[in-house]
Amino acid sequence: VVAGGIRTENCQYGVYANGGSLTLSGGTLINSTNYGFYGASSAVVTASDLQIYGSTNYGAYVSNADLNLSRSIVRNNGSRGIYLSNSSGTHTHQLIHNTISANSTYGVQISYSSGSQNVTIRDSLILGHNTGIYNNGGANVTASYNLLYANTANYSGVSPGGGSWAENPLVVDAATF
Repeated sequence: VVAGGIRTENCQYGVYANGGSLTLSGGTLINSTNYGFYGASSAVVTASDLQIYGSTNYGAYVSNADLNLSRSIVRNNGSRGIYLSNSSGTHTHQLIHNTISANSTYGVQISYSSGSQNVTIRDSLILGHNTGIYNNGGANVTASYNLLYANTANYSGVSPGGGSWAENPLVVDAATF
């Protein structure tokens, strides 16, 4: 499925991909009662130019699926900005050129229990969380050329790669990009 320019508001899931392939280009996912985006069951999702904000729980929740997210803003969600979980199979996630800000607990949380999980986070701005990037398992995480700032802890369970910074990006209001 290919979709562009979508807008969802005040629903349980802004977009729910359960298996199959989904390409999203442009759109706004606002005030979902659970997740702005939910990917599961080996879905392969490529998304760009999204705004995901105001969800009660997670901006994006991806479980046993693949996610390639680029040029998107994930902000002001009730718990995590992006949650990547793997309990079976081999899954790959690429988060490239994103702004992830002012989500309550984690900017990006990677949760691994079995299978194989490879995560690349690159060229992104991640600010205003308890922890910017949190890897609580055995996932293979590469985090390079990112700017993390105003997080209580920038990294946990992952080391910053080359080109990573922890400097003030001088944004006017991180919560309302």
